[in-house]
Amino acid sequence: MAIAGSDERGVVLELSREEVAALDAVRRGVGVLADRPLDRESAVIAALELALVRLTEDFELPGADAASVRQGLDTMRSAWSRGNACLT
Repeated sequence: MAIAGSDERGVVLELSREEVAALDAVRRGVGVLADRPLDRESAVIAALELALVRLTEDFELPGADAASVRQGLDTMRSAWSRGNACLT
């Protein structure tokens, strides 16, 4: 994976063939749970949410780092622009 570009609107990722296959697996799995087809962007959001939830709930991060992770999760959820594709 490589970050091809970044600005205030977002980040452009270049994924390897294997990473795209993994992303498509997430897309299919979350789509089954959500009972609707999902696009790749929504699959990335669902994976980010799951990662942030796991970091918050399953690991002991130092105070400032834990707060930063929790804030990232709350910020992402507050601007939920892609619909609810969450796993939690």
